[in-house]
Parts: sequence; structure tokens; C-alpha cells
Amino acid sequence: GGAPNAPCTGIWLSFAPLARPTEVEFEFTMNGKVDMPNACVVFTQKEFNGALPECKVGVQFTVRGGMQLCGGNSQLVRISNDGKIQNDKWNKVLLKIDWNDKVVVGQVDTRGKGYAPAIQTVPFRDNACEGFGYLYIYNTDVQATCWFTSLRIKQEQGDAR
Repeated sequence: GGAPNAPCTGIWLSFAPLARPTEVEFEFTMNGKVDMPNACVVFTQKEFNGALPECKVGVQFTVRGGMQLCGGNSQLVRISNDGKIQNDKWNKVLLKIDWNDKVVVGQVDTRGKGYAPAIQTVPFRDNACEGFGYLYIYNTDVQATCWFTSLRIKQEQGDAR
């Protein structure tokens, strides 16, 4: 979620032991300003205590104009060619995670016609991430609100560390 006029609103979840999912899928919509990081979905190894880089971020999804993943060196990489997010339109995102190479392949469905082919492979934001201990879903701008209708986290048996 998010609440209008409330900065950086969100929810979080912890995993113990560390999770090593191979797929994450979610569906969301948003309304308002889409030029700032919003509808953020972030998986970290360590708990957030004031500085995101200290959390060992593995996967970081954000909407900033369009849908993007934050890769190594904090570079934003587009995972959709559909341009800016449309207000009140539902979007599905599928993130396939390769733990051997520590990369994420993102696919999006913005039209309800199935996932478009992947256009990028994105390295983990922090290559030292060994698993996910925390999930954060949040907005960073008071002029946007997002809603999530589903979240699926798939982990193959035996992948937990």
C-alpha cells in the first residue's frame, strides 16, 4: 500500500532461515506521480536500519517512470518497453532469480496478455547477498499511492541455506 501525504509508507516481512527464492511474482497498480521511486519491492539479507546499501540488497524493483530493477553499482535497468506506468492499470511482474550467477530476469505484463519476453538480465544490487532475510514493499513519494493484489514467492525444495 501507501497512504496519501504520508512519506515512505509500506510493509515488511522477515524470513528465517534466509530464503533463496527462484521466482517472485506480484501484481500492482498505482495512482499519482510516477516519476519518483514507488511501488518498491526490495529483498535484502539484513534488516534495514537507516541505510539500504548496508542491508546487502539482492533484488530491488521500483517504478520510476517505468518498471526497473536496481542492479550492481545501483544502476537502474528498465525491464519493460511500455513506457510510463498508467494510473489505475494493473501490472504483473515476474522476477526469475538465478542464485549461481546472482542475476535477476524480469518480465512484465502491462496489458493482460501474458508476459513479454525479457529484455534484460540484471545483476544483484549487492553480489555479497547470500539469501533474503527481509522483504520490504513501500512508496517513497507522498504524491503516489500503490496497491498490491498478489505476491507469490517460489523457492525450490532444498534451496534454503
